[in-house]
Amino acid sequence: MIDIVKYQIFKKYDGDIDNLLKFGSKSDKAKINDEEWSNIDRVLEIFQLLKSNEYSNSIEDNLKTELKQLKTNFSEKVFETLELNK
Repeated sequence: MIDIVKYQIFKKYDGDIDNLLKFGSKSDKAKINDEEWSNIDRVLEIFQLLKSNEYSNSIEDNLKTELKQLKTNFSEKVFETLELNK
């Protein structure tokens, strides 16, 4: 489950996993894994794409389906925070 602590780590390193790997503390690295990092990144990307309105209806449906599937990996608070940043 991606909680607020994991999201704060993501933000701390500006969403750049290389920054986490190069400069992150052992504690930060232990709290979030690659899949969780990727899921946060992907949800933010989907929200940006949906906001842009530069895609077909079928792509929009696919993005919304993927977003719904990814949402199950997030705490409600974190998902709402990501959605508000869209």
